[in-house]
Amino acid sequence: ARGCIIFPLKNALGEVVSLYGRSIYAQAHFYQAARCGLYPAYPPLDTEVVLLSESIIDAATLQCLDLPVTVLALYGTNGLTAEHLALLGSLPRLEEIILALDGDEAGRAASVVIAQRLSELPVGPVLSALRLPQGEDVNSLAVAHDDPQALFAQLLTDRQAVIFEEATKEPVKLPTLDTTNPYDLCFSTNLATYRVKGGLQGALKNLDSLKVTLAIEHDGRTSRRRVNLYEDRELASCARAVGERLGLRPDLLEIDLSQLTNLLEDHREELRGQEQRQSSKKVGVPAGMRDQCLQFWKGKSLLKRINELIGKAGIVGEDRNRLLLFIVASSFKMPVTLHALIQGASGSG
Repeated sequence: ARGCIIFPLKNALGEVVSLYGRSIYAQAHFYQAARCGLYPAYPPLDTEVVLLSESIIDAATLQCLDLPVTVLALYGTNGLTAEHLALLGSLPRLEEIILALDGDEAGRAASVVIAQRLSELPVGPVLSALRLPQGEDVNSLAVAHDDPQALFAQLLTDRQAVIFEEATKEPVKLPTLDTTNPYDLCFSTNLATYRVKGGLQGALKNLDSLKVTLAIEHDGRTSRRRVNLYEDRELASCARAVGERLGLRPDLLEIDLSQLTNLLEDHREELRGQEQRQSSKKVGVPAGMRDQCLQFWKGKSLLKRINELIGKAGIVGEDRNRLLLFIVASSFKMPVTLHALIQGASGSG
């Protein structure tokens, strides 16, 4: 955090639980590992209107103004966390959430996606957004304007309800998992592209883990990692290593990886369902073959003939044991199956 202005992140008790740093030399951010807490603080339970800014710097700027709203910072366009959602969902008197994201394409697109997630809150608040000029953010407007107090008071007055459709009138789609190639699953966000190499073939039966091989691509560079998405520490370590290699914020990578985990879980359940449906399909025996089988079973010396066929199949010697094991195995259709335990090196083969 050298060269950074440090901001405290607080929990519901008002205690400082982690730190955020903003570099004074470049567009760089600093977060502690396993970041938690919100800025500037948890709003009181009687809060009625919350304004969500895109960054902590924007929130700090708005804190300097006397506005009739409670300000809360997001952690970027992908920075609506589970902690934000849990807090907002717990405010019993919350009536409206105002989004104040940057006036660029990424900010407007993120406003729609974030609003879609906020619309699922149990409190059901009204969702609106400040319309910032093209290319501007909260801080840049406040710094450049002679009277930021009057400016933001007017922006609040002119705020508009969030529209869940783009100008094309097509519904905005959240990032999805591309399963076209089952051995190269692809998930893309505005931060990076994540490829699950080899697919989920090895994770279909082990539901207590989700081990995958990831190739994370950004700006022409790739970082490859083997990670268990169900291990929080391993996930955080992966995000830090990938962030250092690709120049990305680890906290945003963790958010993407969390979304990817949910999508992979859904895809795994779909694959398991397909397997179950295929295994339940009955194989039809042609009529001619059925007649041949019945004639075979009704013939004399049945076990002797079966034993001869087992020998022709390549199982040499152990005549009695091989026939016994065939009989044991053929009991799988019976209400109570037979069982056998093989002992001795010669009979084990």
